[in-house]
Amino acid sequence: MHADLGESEMEIAAALVGAVATAAATTAASKLTTLIGNRHCEATVKEKAQFIKDEVRFINSLIKSMPKELGLSPLQTQCIVQLSRLACEIEDCVDLFHTGKTNTLTYDIDRLKTKSLEMRERIHTYLEIEKKMVPIGTDRLVEDHRRLLGTSHWGVERASQWAAAVPQELRDLLDDSNHRFWVDKNFNCLLYLCLFPPNQDVSTKPLMRRWVAEGLVDGANVAAENLRFFIDKSIIRSIHTSNNGEVETCQSTSQMHACISEKSKSQNFVLVCDGAARITELAEARRLSVHPPANGIPELNLLDDLPRLRTLAVFPADEANPDRYEAALDFFRYKVLRVLDLKKCAPLSEQRLKDIIIKHPQFLMKYLSINLGNINELPRSIMELNQLETLDLSGTASETVTVHKEVLLLPKLKHLLGKFQLNIMESNPLKSHSGLRDFLTNKSTLETLEGFVTGTRYGFQALMSLMKCLRIVKIWCKSDASQANLDILSSAIRKFIRRGTDEPHCGRSLSVDFEACLRGFMNEIDPVTAGILASLQLHGKLSQFPPFVAGLSVIEELCLCSTGLSWEVIQNGLIMVKGLKYLRLVEDNLVHFDMPPKADHLRSIERISIVSSRRLDITIPDEELPLLVSLQILCQALDVSPATANIQINHMNKLEKITLHHQLASGIRTKWEEGTSGHPNKPVLSFIKGP
Repeated sequence: MHADLGESEMEIAAALVGAVATAAATTAASKLTTLIGNRHCEATVKEKAQFIKDEVRFINSLIKSMPKELGLSPLQTQCIVQLSRLACEIEDCVDLFHTGKTNTLTYDIDRLKTKSLEMRERIHTYLEIEKKMVPIGTDRLVEDHRRLLGTSHWGVERASQWAAAVPQELRDLLDDSNHRFWVDKNFNCLLYLCLFPPNQDVSTKPLMRRWVAEGLVDGANVAAENLRFFIDKSIIRSIHTSNNGEVETCQSTSQMHACISEKSKSQNFVLVCDGAARITELAEARRLSVHPPANGIPELNLLDDLPRLRTLAVFPADEANPDRYEAALDFFRYKVLRVLDLKKCAPLSEQRLKDIIIKHPQFLMKYLSINLGNINELPRSIMELNQLETLDLSGTASETVTVHKEVLLLPKLKHLLGKFQLNIMESNPLKSHSGLRDFLTNKSTLETLEGFVTGTRYGFQALMSLMKCLRIVKIWCKSDASQANLDILSSAIRKFIRRGTDEPHCGRSLSVDFEACLRGFMNEIDPVTAGILASLQLHGKLSQFPPFVAGLSVIEELCLCSTGLSWEVIQNGLIMVKGLKYLRLVEDNLVHFDMPPKADHLRSIERISIVSSRRLDITIPDEELPLLVSLQILCQALDVSPATANIQINHMNKLEKITLHHQLASGIRTKWEEGTSGHPNKPVLSFIKGP
């Protein structure tokens, strides 16, 4: 036995190596099942697909039955690599067929059938050779493995070193029989973090959408469960949590990143191109992550054909010359891209945009995140990317991106991110396109629309009420918004809230920025009986607390920004609202914030954030806000603390975090430090920038 490592630890290393192949084989079998059940598929093709499915399962079983106590031999590792490669080819073949953009299915299935049969025979031969090479007796087994080191990417020494580097948190999961299966199934989600540069904060929502687009998880709910599991088990760490407690960015630790990077490299899961990658590795690359530094490496030298690449992401360093990664944007190289992330790059040219959509269309594209720069209109031909699930054009230089009705007809689109308006020629697309109403009403899968502008032209406000799957909506009201369009928008908002009442388990989020709007339409939205919203954000001047908000029966998160309302008006407006957990006020006219005694409608609050550039009196009596977890007060002129009679916090048994203005007066700052140190929970006290 190796002097530094036990059998169980060698088994950990081997188990992680096999996890990628097991997950890939499972996905491939599932894809073949959909092909077998497709009524448009020929009977002979279905028969061959069933054969391939059986072969893949058999090969996977052979590999899973390999003894792993002493790690994997070179031959065993080669079996795993080949199974992963076959499974990915199967997935590409079936996915292309389902797009309706290929006519080579019969040929591809014949090729895959032959390949799977040959692979099964080859792996069986490998394992027979393995048996002959390994004499009985542990010591001889180790020596034989060591002898093979020179011809293998793996070996006992390498496996030993790698297993020793496995972080304890991951070891604990693998040692737990209740979690071993989960790791086998979801380890690819962790490996996906290798795509990002080390020490980079990773936004959680885009990360989960990528997992779904790649087929690494079965839907958004599973993606969210995986993320929570990774964080709860300290596999990855939460870097930034929003004021409402939601994890916004995460990151793997240095040790975890080194561990999964080694694992990713051994399985060719993610190839990081930072000047060190060998050109021979690119041919089999499934995911390419380009990290151009500001200086140091020449232009990329890529192969002309990268037919297996399914993810391309470019993360240039600040001031990196676009010429250094220009070769990665030659889309003729790619055939099966699912994920394209160029958001951090220089703005995309119109020609490059046409390449993606028309000239070299990426028919399997599911996640597209690009920087359009000054391009202010998306072409109708976006309809060619009919597998798109996420289209992220947020953060572009152009204030508003114009789209045509074709973007709404994308059959699988779930997340549309940016600031959009309909083309002015779409005077009434419901009349000009007879199938649009039926599609939006019965077939649209759009869940997130963040967001659209309402002005003088016909727009999304007239279509929003037809989209039954909408869960998250953001709206900007322009200064030229017509009364007719605002009336239509008001009606759409009411219908959106009413659907939340009918489906209370589907949390709906609404954000309306009416700061530029000259009409006070927010006060004209009629209340919805027993209305329910998970989240509501209002930004703009209000003359009164909106009746439609006061009429809600349940709201979990409320954010008011620059409304000009006093705290007295706000808290009276909420008197009939139940279930409030998060309250954020970005207001300069609050005057004071005093929590009234025995205010039942406010006792459920768990997180409060108050931002004010003016002096603010705050009073929180004893026994109020008993469920408070986080208290944020960003007010430089704050002159009250737990040392005064105004604020009582010791009764807050759940309090974990207090955040204050970084330029708070030193005396008040000291009193807050003393107050938190004397609290039974010792809540974390931090100081951040504020107005």
